[in-house]
Amino acid sequence: MKHTFWLAFAFLLAKPIIAQEKVEEIIHHTIEELSENSEAELDYEELYDLLYALYENPINLNSATRQELKQIPFLNDILIEQLILHRDKNGQFLSIFELKDISSFTPTLIQNMQPFVSVEPIKKDNFKISKALSYGRHDIFMRYSRIIEEKEGYSSIGD
Repeated sequence: MKHTFWLAFAFLLAKPIIAQEKVEEIIHHTIEELSENSEAELDYEELYDLLYALYENPINLNSATRQELKQIPFLNDILIEQLILHRDKNGQFLSIFELKDISSFTPTLIQNMQPFVSVEPIKKDNFKISKALSYGRHDIFMRYSRIIEEKEGYSSIGD
């Protein structure tokens, strides 16, 4: 009985670790894909943070604006325009795989986008502060930098 309890306890602790490894594996694979296909210099730390945020809060393709879609690193302006035109012409997406109907969206692109986007019906906004406080994520991100040494160009010039 005692061994069963400890075994169950160890299994419950290991499950979030396995899930976290899966998320990191998806993000690392995505970064590799992007770096192979991109000639531009990429800031990997910023890209990792962006992809992790998109994984945690996927963008709904049915309600996303042009600015929100620009956050997805796979999409360029032409793909965004085609996606919005298709959505306006045919109505809301029922599945992410409807993107195959758009000529520029390849199966590989759709597969790479899948963890970072969602397709949900548009709901009326019934925002309540009580729900935001009880169910929301309470994260604060801060960044601080300081130059320790005085740069030579800013030092006072002697007489």
